[in-house]
Amino acid sequence: MKGVHRRSGGSQASLRAHNWGIERWTNKLEGVAAIEEYTLDAEAAGDQDVRAAFERIEQRERESIDELRELLCDRQPHIQTPLTCIAHTERRTTDDAAIS
Repeated sequence: MKGVHRRSGGSQASLRAHNWGIERWTNKLEGVAAIEEYTLDAEAAGDQDVRAAFERIEQRERESIDELRELLCDRQPHIQTPLTCIAHTERRTTDDAAIS
């Protein structure tokens, strides 16, 4: 059984970690969608302090989403899908061009 995992490019443990990462990534995306709604509610209520707090929280969540996506794409290239890695690939290409 171990040979099968090695030939596929990953171990059972790394596949579990990848699946866990995808699950966390999905949860974080859903959380950001909720935060966006809360931000709109705060804005509609005229509460700028709460709106600003939600915007800061959303920014931190988006940064953690990007970090997790980058880790997943770098560690599991054989499992990459356009949904999880296309933005990471595009950003890397842009970053590489800026360095040149």
